[in-house]
Amino acid sequence: MQLTDKKRVLWVDAICINQEDLAERNSQVLLTSQIYSGCTRCLIWLGEEDDETEAAFRLIQIWSEDAHYNEWRNLQDDILALAHLSRRPWWSRVWTIQEKVLSPEKVVYCGGHSLGWSKFILAKECL
Repeated sequence: MQLTDKKRVLWVDAICINQEDLAERNSQVLLTSQIYSGCTRCLIWLGEEDDETEAAFRLIQIWSEDAHYNEWRNLQDDILALAHLSRRPWWSRVWTIQEKVLSPEKVVYCGGHSLGWSKFILAKECL
């Protein structure tokens, strides 16, 4: 979303923290609770999309709306795509817990696909 009437401040951990410098990374991670709890919206970037991203996001959308499975012929493929999405590195990073817990609003992006965090929570209840 482009803001034309306001200044937007972004903090991108992959850019703002030298991931190769352990001391810097550790000191910055201590500040992330302030950063995430003070932000308006947290944009969670899972990476570029691949052949399975669309199916995974579609399944999350369906489950979050409590739709019926019998409407979908490719359910097995969609579940495999969701499993693939869940193996992306972001899900296993320890410091992302603060993003999930402290940020007031979260949006998950993967390539050109995006869904609000609440859709992921609602979809998880279907598992």
